[in-house]
Amino acid sequence: MNWNWLSSIVTIFMLQMVYLAALSIGAALYLSGGLTLPSDFLGLVPLGVPWFGALGAVLISLGGIFKHAGVRAKNAGPDPDDWDRSYWPWHWSRPLVGANLGIVSFIIFQSGLLAVGSTPAPTGATAPQNLLYYVIAFVVGYREESFRELIKRVADVILRPGELPTPPPATTPVTTAPPPATTTTPATTAAPPPP
Repeated sequence: MNWNWLSSIVTIFMLQMVYLAALSIGAALYLSGGLTLPSDFLGLVPLGVPWFGALGAVLISLGGIFKHAGVRAKNAGPDPDDWDRSYWPWHWSRPLVGANLGIVSFIIFQSGLLAVGSTPAPTGATAPQNLLYYVIAFVVGYREESFRELIKRVADVILRPGELPTPPPATTPVTTAPPPATTTTPATTAAPPPP
């Protein structure tokens, strides 16, 4: 059986549109009260965190499709296909990877391991309580490669043994001689000649 259809740009586009529709329908049902979930469905993680992570992941996949579809339209010559079919597992797994990275980012930021540099909104503010975490989850889902690099750097800081600081190179002290003193001799008056 020929499995090339799994990796074609048309199949990947249709799949991402199904993911986007499912995310949109799920959000509409949840927000309208048609879908109720227990408040502790994901433990301490707000439900919007994995949702925004999945949304960011689907949108970056669609962005890649649009970019390559544009290249195909420009290069209508002998080989218009610059679509790399080997990325099909990446596209198929986007919502799951984005949702899970959104959850991981929430846990990391909630634990204080990484700080955002903003102060939390005061109680009673009009912004939703977890808005910052929703934004972080979306960005992480959208730019998961950057997030993985950040995690690698954090892991290196935690897991690598501390390196001893290297002493500064030895230098010979440079002494400068003080500038020569200038002395002024008072003008002497000649003594009058003896009489």
